[in-house]
Amino acid sequence: MTDINWVEKEFSRISLRDERLNKRFLETALVLASRPGFSVNKACEDWASTKAAYRLFDNPKVTPEDILAPHIENTIQRAKKFPFIVAIQDSSGVNFTDHNAKKGFGYLGVGDPRPDSKSAQGLYMHPTLAVSPDGLPLGLLNNYFWKRDKNDIKEDKESIRWTKSLESVVEHSKGKLNILTVADREGDINDFFLSHLENHQHFLVRSKHNRKIMESGKKLHEYLRTMPVSLSFEKEVQNKRGKNNRLVKKSQKGRFKNEEGNLTRIAHLNIQFTQVNIILDSGHRNRADIEVPVTAIRVFESPRDLEEGEYLIDWVLLTSLEIKDKEYAKLMVDYYSMRWRIEEYFKILKSGCKIEDSRYETYDRTVRFISLLMVIAWRIFFMSHLKRVCPKESCKTFLSDSEWKALYCKIHKTKKLPESIPTVEEAITWIAKLGGFLNRKSDGDPGNNSIWIGFRRLNDMVSMWEILSRD
Repeated sequence: MTDINWVEKEFSRISLRDERLNKRFLETALVLASRPGFSVNKACEDWASTKAAYRLFDNPKVTPEDILAPHIENTIQRAKKFPFIVAIQDSSGVNFTDHNAKKGFGYLGVGDPRPDSKSAQGLYMHPTLAVSPDGLPLGLLNNYFWKRDKNDIKEDKESIRWTKSLESVVEHSKGKLNILTVADREGDINDFFLSHLENHQHFLVRSKHNRKIMESGKKLHEYLRTMPVSLSFEKEVQNKRGKNNRLVKKSQKGRFKNEEGNLTRIAHLNIQFTQVNIILDSGHRNRADIEVPVTAIRVFESPRDLEEGEYLIDWVLLTSLEIKDKEYAKLMVDYYSMRWRIEEYFKILKSGCKIEDSRYETYDRTVRFISLLMVIAWRIFFMSHLKRVCPKESCKTFLSDSEWKALYCKIHKTKKLPESIPTVEEAITWIAKLGGFLNRKSDGDPGNNSIWIGFRRLNDMVSMWEILSRD
């Protein structure tokens, strides 16, 4: 079995109230982490370890909270090194419609493209991903699983996931972290704003509702449009997927595909911002409405700048931070843009770790299994961004001795090791090359896809390296 030091470190404090169970969990985590994307049957080397893994995820003593607890603790320790962190919340559905043997799952109907969407089954997850101010994914701070009752598809009561997630993060961090929660339009709900104020934390949310404000008879969005443009700048943005994306040709100037195959472009953006007091409806005629002071920021571009198939950026962001400087307003746009990190993370979970291919039949077994894969997916995600944040550090910050040595010898086709340990930048590039990354001048940084494939290949090489290195 490959000695993956990061697994042992990340889960060293696992506590399943049974030492034999703790040992079994670590063994299973090592196996699955060495072969991301493989099923349990394919990842395990023999029937004994396969059976042990099945028993682990079938054990009621093992809960998703127990599995994530040591990882969350380590995430907090990593996050404490920064003056504040960006905590990104979002939800994603996990679709098991094609798995007829599944039992006890919920309804996915809303937004499902299938003609028989009313019969779609699966579950939802709502993680909180911690990201450093410079964009490094530090790990998960919380996760909230739920399933939608097939007889009741109302989503309003599900909004509790936003406030419960924040409360859980605050409880686990015990005041050790300064948090800026970032959320998309789903987070534009009264309870979410109030929960942040009560817990003395800050939020940055994209506005969905055109709310009433104290400053004018106009509503928020209209009032914001009367503010002067304080700053214009250029920013690379992701183009939404859709039928018209094929019209955005790779050869067009300023528009290109990144390493992941996603369409990106350079947007010419403008910023308007102002301080306002938004009015939250109390929902009761005998109870006064609530005023919440926020900075409203509009970031938008002119339709004239767009090619056919590109979507128009016109966002209104709300933050509890008091922003008086145009550069800080732009910084809020940069932090909101980090929200795409969690979409990348979901892609690794589904395309890389293949959580939707899980054959566990029951809801409880499945969420235990996914909880472990959520940490493995984070590790892949972490490595893909490590090169951009600290490229010149030693690769031993994320690779064991066996890993970097096997990697070096494979890439350079030699038995002789280098005099100095390779850097993070070199090692990540080599791992990506194992996964198909060509490393041409025009290719940019390697993406998640090539890294998870390369990492899987590397672990097979390490197994042989360790066998051949024995005395």
